[in-house]
Amino acid sequence: MDNLRYSLNAVLPLLMLIAAGQVFVRLNIASSRFFQEANRFVFKVSMPLLLCRNIYRTDFSAVLDPPLILFGLGSVVLVAMVSSLITPFFVKDRASTGTIVQALFRGNFSLFGLPLAINLFGQEGAAPTTMMIAFTVPVFAILAVVFLSIHSPQREQAPGGLIKRVLPVLWDIVKNPLILGSFAGLIINILPTTLPGFVDKAIADIGALAVPLSLIVLGSQFDFSQLKGRIKLASTVAVIRLTLVPLAMVSLAVLAGFRDVRLGTIYVLFASPTSVASYVMARDMNSDHVLAGQIIILTALLCGLTLFGGIYILKTLTLI
Repeated sequence: MDNLRYSLNAVLPLLMLIAAGQVFVRLNIASSRFFQEANRFVFKVSMPLLLCRNIYRTDFSAVLDPPLILFGLGSVVLVAMVSSLITPFFVKDRASTGTIVQALFRGNFSLFGLPLAINLFGQEGAAPTTMMIAFTVPVFAILAVVFLSIHSPQREQAPGGLIKRVLPVLWDIVKNPLILGSFAGLIINILPTTLPGFVDKAIADIGALAVPLSLIVLGSQFDFSQLKGRIKLASTVAVIRLTLVPLAMVSLAVLAGFRDVRLGTIYVLFASPTSVASYVMARDMNSDHVLAGQIIILTALLCGLTLFGGIYILKTLTLI
């Protein structure tokens, strides 16, 4: 019963915030423009400040974990490569293939990672997740460009075609607010002085808006009409993303000796629903963005069940 309560307390608060977003839309409590602006605020201000504060308050000598970071990043690359090799055998449409590969390796980790880690392990236990977010954000973006280019129907055959697509994304990564926030937190962390208390309090208050507001915005963006057409394919990809991928990667992590908070970080990395950013990337790179939107909706709807089940199993087996 304790494990059941533990799992429910970790997942249900997140799902209630997502549901609240949909309720607010249905009741016309807020306009679509409000949610668009709120989404921009979270991405450009609140979430970067949250990451910044988590990093500059982190004792790197105590929590920096190169084996965990290397395993996490290596596992993401492994999922991308295996997906890229296997998917074409089952899906012949190149535009859909690239979208599926991206959906399988690119989770909404920056959104779900921190709140779930805090619910599972408390504020102090979120440090490994914060570190992992700082590293995975650029890796996700780079891999998305690489594999969407590889499977693109309009793939350029001339030398340098892929490089021409990667370079603009590298610049976008440098300008990414989450990267800038993480970098600012690192700079503040290594400075010999600390921020004044009132500045830290202001950053903390603004950063505290990131998680609830981002989840409410996510719920407001659900458009169930987008689920029409190819629901079978989208559902299959969603189930693989939420069950087989985390099962495989967590099994490898257990064999590698990861436990407790470290294993929980790896689980959340691969059990999070597909990133909303994958829709934008698929659209911009001429891949199947409609399928991308369907997968995002389905993984967000189903992740409550899969996250609950995964956490319950890991807790029952005393792995976390």
